[in-house]
Amino acid sequence: KYMRETFGPEYYDQLLPLSNLSSNYLQKGNLAAADSFSNQGIDLMKSLGWSRLSPDGDYYLDDGLAQLANRLEIGTASFNQSGNISDLEKVVNYGKDYIATVNHAFHGLENSPSKEIFQKFHSPLFSIAIDNLYTLYEHTHTDSLLEIALNYIEQYKSLEIYYAVQKDNIGDDPVFRELNLDRSRLQDSIKWLESQLIQTSGDPIIRKSLDRFTQQLYQWQKMVRTSYPEYFLLVYQPDRIHLATLQKKIGAIDQSILTYHVADSFIYVMLINSDQVFFKRIKVETPVSESISSLRNNVFAYFLSPERSEELYELYATAFVEESVHLYDILLKPIDTNLRKKVTIIPDKSLGYLSFAPLLAKPPENPLQFKRHAYFIRDHVIAYNYSVHLIFESNANTKRHNNQLLAVAPSYKSSTIPPSDLAIRAGLSPLTYNEAEVLSINDRLGGDHLLGDQATKSTFLSYAPNYNILHLAMHSKANDEFGNLSYLAFSNVGNESFRLSASEIYALHLNCDLVTLSACETGLGELQEGEGIIGLARAFFIAGARSIVSTLWTVNDHSTATIMSSFYQNLGKNKSKDVALQQAQLTYLQDVDHLGAHPFFWSGYQAVGNMSSLKKTIYSRYIIFILFISVLLIGGRWIWSRISFSTGQ
Repeated sequence: KYMRETFGPEYYDQLLPLSNLSSNYLQKGNLAAADSFSNQGIDLMKSLGWSRLSPDGDYYLDDGLAQLANRLEIGTASFNQSGNISDLEKVVNYGKDYIATVNHAFHGLENSPSKEIFQKFHSPLFSIAIDNLYTLYEHTHTDSLLEIALNYIEQYKSLEIYYAVQKDNIGDDPVFRELNLDRSRLQDSIKWLESQLIQTSGDPIIRKSLDRFTQQLYQWQKMVRTSYPEYFLLVYQPDRIHLATLQKKIGAIDQSILTYHVADSFIYVMLINSDQVFFKRIKVETPVSESISSLRNNVFAYFLSPERSEELYELYATAFVEESVHLYDILLKPIDTNLRKKVTIIPDKSLGYLSFAPLLAKPPENPLQFKRHAYFIRDHVIAYNYSVHLIFESNANTKRHNNQLLAVAPSYKSSTIPPSDLAIRAGLSPLTYNEAEVLSINDRLGGDHLLGDQATKSTFLSYAPNYNILHLAMHSKANDEFGNLSYLAFSNVGNESFRLSASEIYALHLNCDLVTLSACETGLGELQEGEGIIGLARAFFIAGARSIVSTLWTVNDHSTATIMSSFYQNLGKNKSKDVALQQAQLTYLQDVDHLGAHPFFWSGYQAVGNMSSLKKTIYSRYIIFILFISVLLIGGRWIWSRISFSTGQ
């Protein structure tokens, strides 16, 4: 009242006290008073220029977002009391207002850490908006609500990867290409400085440089938004997902898309087929992250244990079966009867750490007979992606390299790892089978390789941008605290660094169809809100790879070599990448005993990104060569026939 009387009814600083008052009354359960103060705040925002279509205005964004968040929570509480559909329809519209303003604020943030904090703060409100949409859909079955829900679920999934892919879809405009170079220079500098800041424990000089480059990027984005709006919209503003268009792109009736949203008490899943869409809400009693952590531990803990026994093996096997069935019940059972043969999974939050391949629909008769288990992968071809936006996006720069395949197998001569651990691609122990793996792949597809002391970091960095397929059979290490410090370990020769970190990979500027990371934990890293898992696989995707095959835990050296050889054999037969990997895993399961069929040995591999086949890429040189030889033979035969005819005459 004092502010209104002193500064006038449209004084913007009234928003904060109005927001605080509505929030306090909401916490006390006085919805009428909370709603009254909330409405006053919204009316003030409108008088200051705010609207859903144009959220900008003469007010502080934080205060405005607080008002809109309060109204969303108050409206939800009011519906929960009344149960009236009209109240629910109102609160769904409140969600639209809130999310439109969040989007406006998000694109004005300076850097990735700011965006992560922002997303983490607003994530619970997104879950409320999604839940309200689900509830209204359950009451009305209005199809348009499905499209809104899908766009909410996908709102901030892996935007940095989306930006990286989109910047290569700009065509040949020289101005846009110059803008790309400016952006890349700034971002590469920021990524490198971020990793240096962590490694130097916050060196003030590096921090100052990082702040300077971050501010330069922020100012550059503001300039682009104003001066080059077409470029800004193309690169930074994902198009709205239209379900009808998406279903048309899916095309074949044997393909499904599964996208998840993980909230505190519920998991939301949307299943999209070419002719059907299903939207489900699953109640979870305990955080799904705990179940995933338990499953992962039950898969590999026994094999990494220094002390093993039959009792311990049986204990972990039984626990694996129980957790696998539990996760299947949560994540797949609500929609499994409508799944097509091929399934693309878009995980959310901790689901990014889960391999769906070994999940079980029901407990087997004998937990120890792993070869007979009805794994999910037996009936479905599984692919993963970072977001629905990215399923049908790939780098537009599709010029193929003359050099098709580069396979890399470093050597690790000195080791402090006990001999019992040498079969595991962990630590920096010698690997027995990585060279054989690389040579087998070369036999199947041709190409070049770097073996032993040739496989240094500097050599790889100089060669990698010139190849269309990169296969890396080596050690790696994920960093779940600072994902950009995850690294690949090359041969340690001389005084040069042998560790290639994720932050260095970003700057590679690749143009390749496939990167296979045949090493430990290459799909793991730091879990960030919105962006997902920050690590090696994501770094290669941002660097320009159209697809990645990576691992979700420490892998076995021998089984890895076997599966990878079969995988490339299948690629050579024009199989899509997801089918090639599934068939390699099923072939492996068919050829081993119950111990070898344990999920530790085969289920940690995942294919992410563009799953199209590689035959045109792999065999383009050979087709040209064969055509050339054919022309020579036909021409030679014709000349010989002419000579013979002349001689005969």
